Amino acid sequence: MSPRRHLALALLLALGCGTTASPGGSDSNLPIGRNGPYRLLDGQELPSGLCLFRENGVTFEDPAVLPLDLHRIAIYFARRDGARRSIRRVVVVDALRLESEPEEALASSLVWHGDSVGAPDVAITRDGFAMVFDTPAGLGLATSPDGRIWRAREQPLLTADSTAGELTPLRSPTIVVLPDGAVIVAYESAGAVWSASSASLDAPLRRVDPDTRTTRREALLAPSDDSRDAGLVGYASGAIGDPSLRAEESLAGRTLYRLLFSARSAPFGLDGGSTFNRTLGIAGSFDGIHFSRVEAAVLTSRTDPTVRAPSAWSDGPLRTWLFLSGRCDSGGASEGIRVAVAPGNRRYPRTP
Repeated sequence: MSPRRHLALALLLALGCGTTASPGGSDSNLPIGRNGPYRLLDGQELPSGLCLFRENGVTFEDPAVLPLDLHRIAIYFARRDGARRSIRRVVVVDALRLESEPEEALASSLVWHGDSVGAPDVAITRDGFAMVFDTPAGLGLATSPDGRIWRAREQPLLTADSTAGELTPLRSPTIVVLPDGAVIVAYESAGAVWSASSASLDAPLRRVDPDTRTTRREALLAPSDDSRDAGLVGYASGAIGDPSLRAEESLAGRTLYRLLFSARSAPFGLDGGSTFNRTLGIAGSFDGIHFSRVEAAVLTSRTDPTVRAPSAWSDGPLRTWLFLSGRCDSGGASEGIRVAVAPGNRRYPRTP
């Protein structure tokens, strides 16, 4: 069996069957329910229609979760008002209750930011916190001693390079800071997920090529044909984006990288026209470079075709919450931060 095929088989077992070590856990006590299927919470469970929180007249999108303790998380997200975006922070208790109102974390402050900083992701570092975000000109980096007051670096962290396969502006970055200080940044461009890495936050990023045997650079995760019987197409056959990358270490010393993403199917015919499906998926890797995608989508929702940009938090060995962008009402008049959960067989009374 080839190394690539062996990796795919191992990850299908680890991710598809839920046999994945949690942080600090051993491979003999593996959690389940980490990979769905997820159920979207509804208006009888959430305080703001179909959303955990929203604001009239603006869009909340691209949430990123940072665990604070056993019951509390900080969610960083973009507030979009027309063409303007800024980054906000809110603390959520037990996944369903806001501790306080959202506060501004980062706004456009440099010329190359334009009027738009958004799609944040945050990681803990040796000295505090690091945030990556996107702008029309490229990806940015900000640092903070406390997760609330942020200072953006003067220059872009990374800008698009068409010779490296990045044919559209870079967007939706996600960051992992490893215990030795090494950094991995993944991001979306041209309907695929790419990555770059460095030895530290202060070192320049170097683009990663998962397959150096080819003349062109390969994406970390790209759409695949995934043709199915009866004319059906695979859920990730059209485009992949909005990556959320996390690394987990087991007591056995094995690191597992989980990559959540938004997916769009290739167009298919329906009622004399053409449409596509939008879903969420997950992929896994043992080295942070070679990823295998779980065959089935982790969340499929026909009631909300706008679901995208997932970020996960597990508050125990069995339960995982997803926070994502989506509609706050059935008509799509506003968009905010939605919540999904796995296992999805329990309902959650609305919290005052």
